[in-house]
Amino acid sequence: YRRPQTLEEQMLASIEKKLIYDAPYIKSIDAKNFVFDISRAGNWDSCPKIFKNYLDPHVIKKNLSNNLLTAQKAEELINMTVEHDDIKEKNVYQKQVEILEFWGDIALEDGEILEDVLITIAGRKHIIRAENNPFVINPFVHANLIEDPYTHRGISPLSVSLVFNSLASNILNKQLDALSLIINPPYLAPKGAFKGVQNISPGDVIEYDPSLMPVPPAALKFDSALIGWDFIKYFKSQTESATGIFKNMAGAIQASARTATELNYTIAGQSTRLNSIVEKFYKKIVIPSIEKIADLLAAFKYGKETICVRSRGEFVYLDIDEQIPENLIS
Repeated sequence: YRRPQTLEEQMLASIEKKLIYDAPYIKSIDAKNFVFDISRAGNWDSCPKIFKNYLDPHVIKKNLSNNLLTAQKAEELINMTVEHDDIKEKNVYQKQVEILEFWGDIALEDGEILEDVLITIAGRKHIIRAENNPFVINPFVHANLIEDPYTHRGISPLSVSLVFNSLASNILNKQLDALSLIINPPYLAPKGAFKGVQNISPGDVIEYDPSLMPVPPAALKFDSALIGWDFIKYFKSQTESATGIFKNMAGAIQASARTATELNYTIAGQSTRLNSIVEKFYKKIVIPSIEKIADLLAAFKYGKETICVRSRGEFVYLDIDEQIPENLIS
């Protein structure tokens, strides 16, 4: 390892060290705070994207990257948070100012296209930053397991189970109401037969005036209300079929009688679903993230670097630099 000699080399080494130890991490962004042009999503790096978050105005003022932030703009942003209504005003939330970051290509009014730029708007009023992409690469990775054909956003695999679970819960709640009426039923009796309000509990004696009631009071029956279990079982089977999640995969005993062949098909089907999810996660998130971090680190490399590659079953160490071999130039 050669110690950097010149000031430029020292600065590059400091940047490289910061990139290695600080930069390579992935942060999840809420889908509702991120929008993009679906018609240009095929070319993701140049696709216009807008990321929304909220920052304290004092933090915005101290950020030296905001090259268009003036003292007047900073003062107005601070005043926005003094008196505001979170319900009526969308540019302020919990004493923080809304920040909209535009990434990608943008067309000006005169037809000129600015490629790969970053434009930041604070409080939906002031442009506080406008420059070429300072991160060299597109810092966003968009991925989904099930893609909506219209919005190109992701659909949760559990969305269908939420509907089935809601219907099953409504049926179960009604059955519990019927059960409470069966345990403590209301009675049918002539008016004035009972004295006051009768609180029924196990072992209590119900007192009534026999002169006003020729026949004993009759309890209303609600046994016919205990139906719907078949519907709950149906919703359960539909949820398992739609999501591929079965309790027996976690070690639970299968309640219904199934043959060994059916269980083998069930296990094979769920394994296929899980492998598909892992493959999509690896292909859409892991690989693009590694590629972007590698491009970012490579952009700040200088001088020769020794790498280990495998050639014909053997490990070989090569020295690489910024020069491209002539046999690789097409």
